[in-house]
Amino acid sequence: MTVEKKKYQPEREMYAYIYAKTSEDKQRWQKMADNAGYSLSSFLQGLIEDGLAYRNNATKREDLSKNIEDLRAENYEMREALTNAKLRIKQLTEDAVNAGIKLSIST
Repeated sequence: MTVEKKKYQPEREMYAYIYAKTSEDKQRWQKMADNAGYSLSSFLQGLIEDGLAYRNNATKREDLSKNIEDLRAENYEMREALTNAKLRIKQLTEDAVNAGIKLSIST
């Protein structure tokens, strides 16, 4: 008894059709796929997945850009607060010295 192997056939719902604008486009894609060692289908699928990943990362980059902008604003505010605190310490130190108060500052 021999068992016949059936040729693999993907389900129709897994197909996606791509229409090339020109036959030259399709030939160019095929040549690129051949040079990369892939079938045209696998090659195009890889390009689509790479494009989707790039778009997803671009969104993440937009989020990072917003976070960086927020951090810069917070940094500016903190630097301003630090400068004001240093000026206040200087003023209080001068006032204390002028009042004859001996200051001892340890670090």
